[in-house]
Amino acid sequence: MQVGVRRETIMRLEKAQYNPSLKLAVDLSRAVEAPIEELFLFP
Repeated sequence: MQVGVRRETIMRLEKAQYNPSLKLAVDLSRAVEAPIEELFLFP
């Protein structure tokens, strides 16, 4: 995987059951070429 995490981590992120570290959020953002704000909802 491009960001170096297990599939389970990605599944938990998609279900909003996991809060990523800032590094992981940035890595995911870069991997999908989208701003962090589009990937995550911040309360």
